[in-house]
Amino acid sequence: MLFRRIPPVFLFLLLMPLFLLTAWCARAQEAAPLRSTAEIRQLSRAQLASRPRVDFEAVILSVLLGAPPNLQVYQDGTAIYIHAALGVGDPYDKAWLNFQSGDRVRIQGRAKAGNFAPVVIPEKIDKIGSSPLPEPQPITVSDLSSGRLDGQWVTISGVVRNVSERNGFGGLEIGNAQGEFLAKMFSAPPPSLIGSHVRLRGLCLPYFNIRGQMMGLLIHVGGMKNVMVLQPAGEDPFAVPEISAAAMRPFDLEQGTDAGRCRLRGTVIFSVPGSYLYLQADRRGVRIGLAAGQSADVGDLVEISGFVRMRQGFAEMAHSLVRKLGTAEMPEPELLDSASILSPSFYKSVPPPPDVNGRLVALRGILLKTDRNPDGKTTFWVGAPGTSPLNVPVSVPSGTETPRIGSRVELRGVCELIMPEPKPMDGLSIPVGMTLSIAKSSDLKVLKAASWWTPARLWTLVGGIACAFALTLLQVRSLRRRVRIGAIALSEAIVRRRAAEARADERQRLAEEVHDIMAQSLTGVALQLGAADLCLASAPAQVPHHLKLASGLLEFARDEIRRTLLDLRSGLLDKGNLTDALKTMAGMFTKTGTCEVEWDISGIPPRVHPLTAHSLLRVIQETLTNAVKHGHANRIRIQLDYSDNGIALKMMDNGCGTAASLRPGPAEGHFGLEGMRGRVLRLGGNFRFQSAPGEGAKVEIHIPAQPAATVSLALEEVNSK
Repeated sequence: MLFRRIPPVFLFLLLMPLFLLTAWCARAQEAAPLRSTAEIRQLSRAQLASRPRVDFEAVILSVLLGAPPNLQVYQDGTAIYIHAALGVGDPYDKAWLNFQSGDRVRIQGRAKAGNFAPVVIPEKIDKIGSSPLPEPQPITVSDLSSGRLDGQWVTISGVVRNVSERNGFGGLEIGNAQGEFLAKMFSAPPPSLIGSHVRLRGLCLPYFNIRGQMMGLLIHVGGMKNVMVLQPAGEDPFAVPEISAAAMRPFDLEQGTDAGRCRLRGTVIFSVPGSYLYLQADRRGVRIGLAAGQSADVGDLVEISGFVRMRQGFAEMAHSLVRKLGTAEMPEPELLDSASILSPSFYKSVPPPPDVNGRLVALRGILLKTDRNPDGKTTFWVGAPGTSPLNVPVSVPSGTETPRIGSRVELRGVCELIMPEPKPMDGLSIPVGMTLSIAKSSDLKVLKAASWWTPARLWTLVGGIACAFALTLLQVRSLRRRVRIGAIALSEAIVRRRAAEARADERQRLAEEVHDIMAQSLTGVALQLGAADLCLASAPAQVPHHLKLASGLLEFARDEIRRTLLDLRSGLLDKGNLTDALKTMAGMFTKTGTCEVEWDISGIPPRVHPLTAHSLLRVIQETLTNAVKHGHANRIRIQLDYSDNGIALKMMDNGCGTAASLRPGPAEGHFGLEGMRGRVLRLGGNFRFQSAPGEGAKVEIHIPAQPAATVSLALEEVNSK
């Protein structure tokens, strides 16, 4: 309640001193820098997150390369890393470039968590004098693995096993009775150091993974001044003690395990040039790591000069030189029983079992699968014999033909046992697996090929058939749908086409009907009028007769046109059959006096459909008209024959005839012959016309016998169109 009555301005003035006091206390607390390297190294990563201030004096142990160079400094038994490249001062201050080992300096800056241990980021470094370097602490290889000596000034001895250069730095691989370690230099060391016994003096620096987890410590010696050669290597690398493959890293009460160069003889049973090989001697197999440029072939008798070390539970020789002595007979492979190899009792039996690690062995089993490795090589997985659940990976050379999965095979190659991690409690390490490497394709033999019909292929076939059946059903269903759609479309197209054809046929038929009626009738009228004109002067009494006939023909034409428009049938068929209509038409032409028509009818007239009779009558009518009009015939003979096969019609005249090339057609407006042919063809018959100059004309027609129902359907189709 009291604070609510105080104005905000007065409340601010009252609280401001409290804020200032709090800030001053915090600054006063931060202003107290850490003054010893021991205090800095004891801080946790959480405490280092605030980057506390530091201000201390120390002696430079080593100046590390960089721009500016990083420093390793020492104070009262504790060392720390000065990361100058992250400092906020001038990174190219010339004073920094002149630092050297033994300078006493004052360092001001901040501490932070490094990748492994705390480091200092300097803001200012001042040289205040010089101090002697502390005596290096003697250490062992096991001290390097613990990480507690990070940044310490140490000394250690051993035998140089290899030298290397990478990214401008030199490296030494060194071994002694306790193990192996690495040393780093600012320049490449001379190769003559290999095999020398040396003592190193330098800093312990860590190497770690991407998570900041320490993997070990190496010795940073700086230059050759910190490398003391205790015993130089001999000029002849093969002038060293010879050892036995059966007695590598033996017990020695006084010296322990020797780390110097040694010599071994044996037969090469497997080789990867420039990398490693396997040597067999004294019924033992040894893996030989080769130095750069060294190689040997399978079957060579060789002498090896290298350094003994432990790898994956077994002793091997590393950085080895090879000297060929000749060739040797390949040892007989040991027949492998993997079930026994993985049994602890196998290694505790008396007498002891054969040692197969690194030896040439023979393995029989079932090929389970194959894997293609990224390097192009192939790995076979073979089921071990007996009741063992072990599947053995077998590395085969490129180009090896792959047997069928499930085949029983025999492989000859080098066996490499897989030892467990971590080490066993009882001191005896029993293999947990094995691998096999074969040198050439002939080392793989198929004892019994697997059947081509594997369960996987059978199921694949069944699945393929099922898929094919399903696809077929889908295809049939799709095809039926397309056929149905196509049938509907085709039916519609047929209906449209029939309608179009019906209209065309109807127009053609109307043209033929009109042509037959008008052309034939008008031709008769013209003939009668011509006759009346001739008789006008010579026989006037005959003129009325011809005019009466012309009038009758016009009356007949009028009636025919009316009937054509009504039902398109000839009136001659109204009171009789085809025979009677033919007689009537022949009589009409005879009465004109222009020609004589003879007819001959044989057979029993069948029941002819009106459509057939009408079409035949129009054909006869057109033939008579053409004979009189175009052929100028005075005699026409008609033969009509009825039989079971149909109706045969022949018409012959004694006219002048015409050549086929001179005969007018539809292009010239003459539709007579085309009309006759069309009528006959629509009845399913045959039409033939023959004519030649001076030989008259001949028309032959045959109409097959058709059931009345068939003609009725045709007529209905025409009428429906």
